[in-house]
Amino acid sequence: MKLIDVHAHLYLVEGRGEEDKWRLEFSKKYGISVIIVSVLGSWGKRTPTYFPDPEDFSSGNRKLWKFIKSHEASPKIYGYAAVNQIFTREAIEEIKKGIEVYGFVGVKLVAPVPCSDLSTFPIVEKAIEYNVPILIHTFHKKPQKLWGQNPSDSSDIAKLAEMYPEAKIIMAHIGGGGDWEYALKAIKDNDNAFLDTSGSGCDRGMIEKAVRIVGENRILFATDLNITTGIAKFSEARLSDAQREKIAWGNAKSIFGGVEF
Repeated sequence: MKLIDVHAHLYLVEGRGEEDKWRLEFSKKYGISVIIVSVLGSWGKRTPTYFPDPEDFSSGNRKLWKFIKSHEASPKIYGYAAVNQIFTREAIEEIKKGIEVYGFVGVKLVAPVPCSDLSTFPIVEKAIEYNVPILIHTFHKKPQKLWGQNPSDSSDIAKLAEMYPEAKIIMAHIGGGGDWEYALKAIKDNDNAFLDTSGSGCDRGMIEKAVRIVGENRILFATDLNITTGIAKFSEARLSDAQREKIAWGNAKSIFGGVEF
């Protein structure tokens, strides 16, 4: 079955080339034909991973663009413009460059502040203007004392989705820690809020419960940094063929409208 991974990462920094090679090789091995990727600046080597400054996130996006241009093998790679919304003016400029120059297909928000913060609103409006999804780094119980990180939780996602019903918002990694069952209930009435299946958490029945509460039309296959966990979780889920097909690639094709997957 065709698989589109809507939440993946490459490092593209010195010393991590083998991990990037592993990512691409294992994606191909497990049948992932398309990955949608972001590079989080220098991954903490210059500025904090979840609080990259404009120079850092701009450099990361530029490296991703160059890598995509040079990549000819499977899987096919598309990019997110990763930005830190605290630097609003620079983030807007970077999204413009990412979509218009680099050909990226979405926006990735890191985690300096929850997405319900005022600084996020211009970013969402720019994504709406370009009709691209926004992938938001989310925990379902906010961790404390993580340098540079003050992530959104599901209630923040629900607030933002309600404020901007025309936005396409992807809540990252349902298996990313905390009370994922509460997270499903928090966004169940927000038809423009989608969730991805990634995260190291792999409780039995996670995807099946997501289907029951949120619906199979709003769930997207993803692995983040955990390919084997992501594949196993999806493979073992008890789904109908139609549900599996939608989550594997159908919903992504719909949400990323106009992209030739």
